[in-house]
Amino acid sequence: MSFFALSRLFDVMWMRGVAGVLAVVVAFVVPANAGGKKVDAAVVTRPADVGPYTAPDGDKLLAEGKKLFDSLKISENGLTCKSCHFKYEAYEESFLLPYPHAVGMAKKRAGMDAVEADEMVQLCLVITMDSKPLPWESRELAALTAYVLDQQRGFIAHKGN
Repeated sequence: MSFFALSRLFDVMWMRGVAGVLAVVVAFVVPANAGGKKVDAAVVTRPADVGPYTAPDGDKLLAEGKKLFDSLKISENGLTCKSCHFKYEAYEESFLLPYPHAVGMAKKRAGMDAVEADEMVQLCLVITMDSKPLPWESRELAALTAYVLDQQRGFIAHKGN
């Protein structure tokens, strides 16, 4: 285990306790997308007749998204979004770009040249967390997407430092 990995593990131990440690150990020892799990792009591509979810209560939606980002509720394998993306980890450099943009995992696992933010959320759910995609019109998907976009703004600021 690298120094970086140990540092992350200790950060999680401090911030999230035993449950966080177990999630990180699972993420390092048994990567969910090891073995090259592929997914049919149609499963994670927003249907043409469905637009992005909009909500008048953006701050509340963002707070709900943060809870989901940290939650096992949407996971089938014990990983949360934060298991991989703790302190902006595991985001590719393309995360600096506006959506839609190319993402290596989307290309490699689903053959998608570019993804929207909600499609990337669906990809992570299906590939990394072994879950089913969320309904496209759902508030859960909208909340998680809103939080990912907020993470993107933070990632841009973080990379600028």
